[in-house]
Amino acid sequence: MNQSIVKIFNHQIKAQKIFIALLIIFFILELILFSKHTWPLLKEESDGIGFMMRATGPVFQEQRQGPGYSLAIRLLNFTGMDLYTSAKAVSLIFGIVLIYAVWKLIMTVSSKPHLSLFAVFLFIFHPAIITGSVMIMSDIMAAALFFTCLILILSHEKLKAGHFLLAGIAAGAAYLTRSIYIVLLALPVLHGFLIPGKNKLQNKIFHAALYLAGFILISIPWFIYLHQTKGNPLWTMNHLNIAFKMFENGRDWNVFPTQDQYGSVFNLFASSPMLFIKSWAKTLLSFPAELIKLFPVFGVFAVFGFFYWISKLENKKIILLVILGLYGALVSLVWLNERFLLIFIPLTAVFIVTGLSAIPPFISVQFKKRNLVLPLTFLVYSVSLLLFSGFVVKSIPQFLGNQPLEYQKAALWLKQNAQQGEKVLAAKPHIPFFSDTECLFFRMYKIQDTNLETLSTVLQEVNPDYIIFDERYSAKEFPQLKTLADPQNNPLKSELREVFYTQSPQKLVIYRYNKKNSEKSDFSQDNN
Repeated sequence: MNQSIVKIFNHQIKAQKIFIALLIIFFILELILFSKHTWPLLKEESDGIGFMMRATGPVFQEQRQGPGYSLAIRLLNFTGMDLYTSAKAVSLIFGIVLIYAVWKLIMTVSSKPHLSLFAVFLFIFHPAIITGSVMIMSDIMAAALFFTCLILILSHEKLKAGHFLLAGIAAGAAYLTRSIYIVLLALPVLHGFLIPGKNKLQNKIFHAALYLAGFILISIPWFIYLHQTKGNPLWTMNHLNIAFKMFENGRDWNVFPTQDQYGSVFNLFASSPMLFIKSWAKTLLSFPAELIKLFPVFGVFAVFGFFYWISKLENKKIILLVILGLYGALVSLVWLNERFLLIFIPLTAVFIVTGLSAIPPFISVQFKKRNLVLPLTFLVYSVSLLLFSGFVVKSIPQFLGNQPLEYQKAALWLKQNAQQGEKVLAAKPHIPFFSDTECLFFRMYKIQDTNLETLSTVLQEVNPDYIIFDERYSAKEFPQLKTLADPQNNPLKSELREVFYTQSPQKLVIYRYNKKNSEKSDFSQDNN
């Protein structure tokens, strides 16, 4: 028995050393991507512009998500880093926290260190983690806090009062970052019911109360703000995403429901109960397929691994599955994409590794009668690593190639030539934010319903100083105006005078609206 314990201990020490090596490799890779990711992506990081804006305004202000990420940006910004660097640094710091927490959790719910290590490897180098850890998005931070909360409760055999208090604080911070993590309030209840022990009922209630106290301790300033401004401490605008999915699915993001149309999730449900349920059920049913897509080609092994994994179900696994199930039920109210499925990547990786580990013994039995000796385990894992490496290597250049560097050029020009606070009509907030100008969103003025014939009337009403139109985004989202992406084909030359134009990496033009500023002639062209 003592030899077995020593053997297990030695395996764990070896696994920890390999994990540290993988973490160092990850950090070096992230530093490279950190330096090369010089401009926010248009779709994936648009929300990040809002977070950076709020990081310089009042501590609490109306927003779709809580203030957690913007407050973290604010704190790093105090060190002297600019807002963009601060926002990326928050993601990188919490990316490392996330990896450590996932490592601890996987080691808790898996009995074999080498399988746990392979699952952690699949998680660490998953494109969503590699790229997400240098992006200005709140998902990595929220996921890190989510898993930190879980390991504080699930990875310790002898829990103390402090574990519950800290876990509650982590849960509250996760909620302040992304409100869907309110599901973590179920954790102490599940633990109290499912984890056996000598603790009396009074102790379990006390621990749950400590957890709740930690949650409230960090969240209460936000609750007070919402109660004072909205009359509801749990106020959120997430129901507008549900409405968009229910009623506007298939239309572009420029046609988005408003708070006036749908006041709350209860009003939304009451407006069309059957459509609400049908929309929710459709997404729930697609959940397994979406999880498999997280790992193209070999993600199918997760199906086999799942059934084997739950065949040896224990209480900690049940808690993990229930918490993830609650999250999945809530996120299915909207839609499923890689960002929203981030916290499912670790367990999906565990299922894949579990499924792969069952292949060599199965095939060995088939060939046993023929006395063939095949390096099956080595072959299975080598092929899997090869497929996964191809998946990762392909994703990084794609991520860097999606950077709208023409936006960066335009922002630099506008910052050097425009007056601070001048109004810019644009489809995306990126250029106005980085040039210290005021952004007037296309969708605020229903540009999606405007054509070339009526654009002049809209411009008179909006009266901007500049209008930006580009090939990468504007021409696709507003195809009726796509000719504006080429200044030579500009149909409103008397009103819109091009002052900046670049074709690299894609076309982008800045027009000055001449109705308001006809005296200036500051044309600049970038042919690079």
